[in-house]
Amino acid sequence: MHQWHRDVSRVLKDKAVRDRLAAIAIDIDIANSNPELFGEMIRKEIATWTQVVKTAGIRVD
Repeated sequence: MHQWHRDVSRVLKDKAVRDRLAAIAIDIDIANSNPELFGEMIRKEIATWTQVVKTAGIRVD
């Protein structure tokens, strides 16, 4: 998770990336995060989207 956090943090320092994410209403404050908090955020997102996929009955063909 540390390497992933470091890589994502580096990408999110790019103003164009931040502006694009803001334009689609995504607010990621990874700059004020650490690998443990980042890992927790990822685990929560996985749980949330897993439930969305199950509820919607989405399947991969």
